[in-house]
Amino acid sequence: MQDSFETIAYEERDGVAWLTFARPKFLNAFNEEMSAELVAVAEHLAAAENVRAVVLRGEGRSFMAGADIGTLERWAKLSAADLTAVLAQTFTPSLLERLPQPTIAAVDGFAFGMGCEIALGCDFRIVTSRSELGLPEITLGIMPGAGGSQRLPRLIGRTRAAEVVLTGRRISAQEAFDWGVANVLVEPEQLDDAVNELIGRLLDKSPLALRRAKAALVASVEETLSSGIEQELALFVQSVGSEDAAEGTRAFLEKRRASFTGR
Repeated sequence: MQDSFETIAYEERDGVAWLTFARPKFLNAFNEEMSAELVAVAEHLAAAENVRAVVLRGEGRSFMAGADIGTLERWAKLSAADLTAVLAQTFTPSLLERLPQPTIAAVDGFAFGMGCEIALGCDFRIVTSRSELGLPEITLGIMPGAGGSQRLPRLIGRTRAAEVVLTGRRISAQEAFDWGVANVLVEPEQLDDAVNELIGRLLDKSPLALRRAKAALVASVEETLSSGIEQELALFVQSVGSEDAAEGTRAFLEKRRASFTGR
């Protein structure tokens, strides 16, 4: 896996992948090059059994302040058919949902537009007190195009989401936490500790169980209730027969910490 890119920084250590948006001069704005690099990383992570959790963060004072204006201008010159074809190859937060690993958005500063949509595509969101989230596309005469109008209502309800999507209203860090958008709200200097604490709780679990439980959670919003329950049952059956399940049961009975192997 290439660990040196132009618009992102990528590192794997101790079972965790650290992905940093690295265009601080432009508040880490999303562009075509970043899209290609994120797609490459997502493809790698989809098959990376040694990676057990993924953290996304931004360099400098922004998580990601939306899409680069130059990118939007280039897209505007394309026909509808051509733009649809381009977007089919463009990075989407849906790739994060499809990853087998739990994903954590460590948001410090702005998370607007695509930045907000990427955060919404993660399993966990930790925000600092100086963070702001939002979908301001409507103020540019466009609308969200990477799942923001679909994921946000599922988190905060249609009424609040309508205010954010249709007026471009920003969500403060406190509101993000109170509304259930963020799992944790901390001061900026506490962000690393909060991320590491969550990572520790995840790495303590069975890798197989985590992957299957995440798949069931994704099914809960993509499938009907009956179909999602069927998928959950199938994943449960697979989990019960694993070596990790046997180890977890033994550890519980022996009152010790389980040692999971991912088998």
